[in-house]
This record gives sequence, C-alpha cells and structure tokens, in this order.
Amino acid sequence: MRFPKLKTKLILAPMAGFSDTAFRILCRKYGAGLAYTDMLHADFLTRHDMKFYKKDKPLTLQIFGNDADIIYKAGLKYQDKVDIIDLNLGCPSHKIISSGSGSYLMNKLNKVDEILSKLSKLEIPVSVKLRIHKNLKKIVKICEDNSVSAICLHGRTVEQGFSGKVDLDAIKKLKEMTKMIVIGNGNVFKYSDAEKMFDYTKCDYVMIGRGSLGNPAIFKNKDVDKIKMFFEYYRLWKKYKCDYNNLLWHTLAFTKSLAFSKRLRVELAKCRNDVEIFKVIRNFKLCRHK
Repeated sequence: MRFPKLKTKLILAPMAGFSDTAFRILCRKYGAGLAYTDMLHADFLTRHDMKFYKKDKPLTLQIFGNDADIIYKAGLKYQDKVDIIDLNLGCPSHKIISSGSGSYLMNKLNKVDEILSKLSKLEIPVSVKLRIHKNLKKIVKICEDNSVSAICLHGRTVEQGFSGKVDLDAIKKLKEMTKMIVIGNGNVFKYSDAEKMFDYTKCDYVMIGRGSLGNPAIFKNKDVDKIKMFFEYYRLWKKYKCDYNNLLWHTLAFTKSLAFSKRLRVELAKCRNDVEIFKVIRNFKLCRHK
C-alpha cells in the first residue's frame, strides 16, 4: 500500500501525554503534513472505542504490543478511521521493553515478521518506527517483504534514550538501502535542524517531536507568540474534550521559556481545573501588555 502524499515534508511525532487531538490539529495548522497519535497498546485499542475526527487528518495510529493477532485486530478495527497504521519497534522505555514490546522486538526478528505479515493484510499503509540497532538491515528486509510503506528511524540507539548525538549517517544509509519512504527523526528543535537532516540524509520526511512542544510554529518556521498559540490550543482542547493532563502538560510547555515563567508555574501548580489554568494565563497575558 502506497504511503499517502502529504502537503508538507514535516511530521508530528507520537508523544505520550502530548499527542492529543487538539495538539495534532494545531500542529497541522502550522504546517505539519501528518500527525501521529501517542503510542497505544493493541489490547487497549481492541477493548476501547477511540474517537477520531474528520478535522484530525491525515493521521497515523501508532500501535505497540507483541501479540500479532491482537495487533492485527486493532489495526483492522481502526483502518477506516485513520490513514496509516504504525508499529512501534523503537520505544526505549524500560517499562515497555520489559513487557516484550517496543524496541525489545528488534531482537525478535521472527516476531516482527509475524506481526508485519498480519498487518500487510490491512487496506491502508503500514509504517514502522525504530532505532539504530544491530538488526536494522534485517528488519528493513522484513519490512520490504511485508509491503511496509515507510520506516521512521530515530537516529539513536535504544541505550542512548533521548540523549547524546543523533547519527545522521544511519538515516542516510537507510535511505540508500531501501526504496521505502524514509522518515528521519531525532533532535529537531529548530526548523534549520530539519533542513540539515533533509540535506544530509536525503530522507523523504522529517519527524519533529519535543521541538514542537510549546512551539507548533516550528513546522512553519515562523516566530509566533506562545501565549497566542496556547489559547489556540485551549480552544481546540475544549472543543474536542481532551484529557485534563494534556492541558496541564501543554500549558507548562507553552510557558516554559517565557519571562517570569517560574512565577507563572507556581500559580499553575495551584490550579485544579481548566478554568483556573485559563485565568492564570489570561492574567499573565494582561500583565505582560500593561
């Protein structure tokens, strides 16, 4: 199945606690060509009914787990509601690894083959997100044999987590070894970081994660007032009835680098609901313009 043609070359990464409907829609407004859900367990997806919206497209549903039948069942359930199904093979979390999922599966080639063989039966494109690993070439071959449309490579090893240098050479080599769509990922905190990754690796798309937090305008390479973007997010958060914890984490991200942010965070820590958060930010905005 062919990877869809996107309006832009930049993609919003899956991020636990941050990749809610409101933030995905806001990032697309500022130039993200595609957005991912956060990483969701296949068993959870089969047991619950996730709600997705027409405005929240194009969208990739990222799944993790280690049971091929359950992962396929989850993909089958949601293939009419999303545009791409992504299998996470790169999460470095000890909790996820100990459950036999995420990057743990990069050591289990037969299991990866079994899962992707099942997912190849879906009627929408399948992608894979992974990290630098000794089995990378073998996994690429497995992906090709199972008609995977795209591979997203985070340019670090599992052991590195989210620290240390990103290996652009690894992303470049991946692009050279396969005809699949290649998405580069890792340490993109400025628009120029994405340009550097494109220029050096020749990857097809660049995925931005932490660099978008508090700054969705990174996708458009524009300097936009963070308080303005917060209120845009807040309106979407209300409209789509997202989780309160999402609002709290995003509020902290939008205000992190602002003047008086420490004082602001003290006030935010006292908040117990979205109305109180809104008032704190509104008062901060009014004081800032006096």
